[in-house]
Amino acid sequence: MSNERTPVAFLHDAVQEAVRLDSRVEGNYVTGWVCVAESIAPTGKRWLTRMSSSDGEEELPAWTRAGLLHDALFAPWETADTD
Repeated sequence: MSNERTPVAFLHDAVQEAVRLDSRVEGNYVTGWVCVAESIAPTGKRWLTRMSSSDGEEELPAWTRAGLLHDALFAPWETADTD
């Protein structure tokens, strides 16, 4: 087994740190995340990259991913002004 870190592990650490730095409640930590990114190759071909995790290693179950994405799209977003 390789000791190299995966892209998901790097992204997990970045998400965790962003939440730690921008948290409204001290001690918050990430329990799950989903990332969708569009990429374009030099040839002009486009595609989506999808990643998710709860701990930087295991992918989230499909129903958890779907719930996070649905809530991100359709639920009101909390802001500093609405808290």
